[in-house]
Amino acid sequence: MSKLRATRPAFASAACVPLRRVLAALAAAILAAASYAAPAPLPSPAALRKAVAAARPGDTLVLADGVYADAGAFKVTASGAEGRPVTIRAATPGGVTFTGAAQFRIEANHVVLAGFRFTDGGPSSNSGVIAVKASDVRITECSIIDYNRTSEPEKSMFWIALNGQRNRVDHCLFKGKTTVGVLLFVQRPTDAPDHAQIYRNVFRDIPRGTGNGFETIRIGTSHQSQSDSHSLVAENYFENCDGEIETISVKSGKNTVRDNTFVNCRGTITLRHGAGGTVTGNIFFVTDPKKTDCGGLRINDRDHVIENNYIAGVRTANKHLGGIVLMSSEGDGELPVHAHWRVQNNLIRRNTVLNCQQSFVYGGGEYGTPPLSSTFEQNLVAVTPDAAAGCAPLIRQIHPIATPAYRGEIYHGAPLGLEPVPAGIDTDADPKLAARTINGHTLYFATAVEAGARAEALKPLQESDVGPGVKESKSP
Repeated sequence: MSKLRATRPAFASAACVPLRRVLAALAAAILAAASYAAPAPLPSPAALRKAVAAARPGDTLVLADGVYADAGAFKVTASGAEGRPVTIRAATPGGVTFTGAAQFRIEANHVVLAGFRFTDGGPSSNSGVIAVKASDVRITECSIIDYNRTSEPEKSMFWIALNGQRNRVDHCLFKGKTTVGVLLFVQRPTDAPDHAQIYRNVFRDIPRGTGNGFETIRIGTSHQSQSDSHSLVAENYFENCDGEIETISVKSGKNTVRDNTFVNCRGTITLRHGAGGTVTGNIFFVTDPKKTDCGGLRINDRDHVIENNYIAGVRTANKHLGGIVLMSSEGDGELPVHAHWRVQNNLIRRNTVLNCQQSFVYGGGEYGTPPLSSTFEQNLVAVTPDAAAGCAPLIRQIHPIATPAYRGEIYHGAPLGLEPVPAGIDTDADPKLAARTINGHTLYFATAVEAGARAEALKPLQESDVGPGVKESKSP
């Protein structure tokens, strides 16, 4: 029989560890945990300003919750690094309110600005409440509300100004801008691509301005309009944004405007300059019977894809406005950069235009050169009997399109407006519209024909779906 060897219980070795080693290990664990804890909030704007000046990559600077009057300008010049941004935030999202004069001037790369609220005052200078001259900057969960005070009311005042590459504005609230100047401006000082992202924000309650320059969002200027920005405006909610005819003004090429919801906005998505844009999945509702001169899409220039948009209830007789307007231009060939360039080679496919006084407008505006060579494919344009009063023909033709192409088009419920009916347009088929509720909104889709926006590709938003406090599982 073999001898049994006595074994020590597994826990015995631990029991014999000297107490000083246990205490040392415990202290190290406490220090490690502390290094990952949220930093202590800074007590004042002055303390934050000092910390910002000394920031290093990976630092998080937290301002204690409270209301701070006339905090002045914060100039951020200390850059973070990829994966290690300098983060400047409120102790709790929305817990810091700046009143009076305040401003962030971000002139450093890889910076995150989060959770601040601005109201009852105005920026320290008209260059922006948040003015970015850097790259890889993120502005998130900030709110700017009725922040219009300025000593220079005749000059353009911006709320957000972006200069640089890969800058992002997401989950913010913008409400009540009344001053001249674009609310959110991708400024494009050069022809380099911007790759800006404007994603899941709320824009609302912007009254009518006194002329041009009251856009809610603008990407570029005429000077850089024939170069490509590659920027994205996606999944934002707009309500009562009435500043001017161009709610979103695109003055550059290769941008994407997708999946935004517009409710009772006296304005349009306007492709003003630049080629190769994509406008898809946007939804326009006009539910206020007092709201006239609203719009959907306005198209200038060339090589755009306009697809799967839903536009309902637009009431206007304005020659610049309608469901989808293909604008007239100032000539053909090379034009001054500020001109209205000729509409040509655009694909307009699978859009629904429902119960609009002017569903399509050909050659809108005031110039003499008509649109050229655009393709219309499987669009659904319809007027229901209860909305027929006062509707113009489904197509208002100010200037005929030169060499259009039509395929699988369905026009129903009112006179077409073109004689004779072109090949590729069916005015006899009844689309048999059926209502479908998506996220609390009622939309209508064809059940008897294959035309119009696809229900499965539309994502109508409620205000509560976006803006501050809404958590996301992924980026756009």
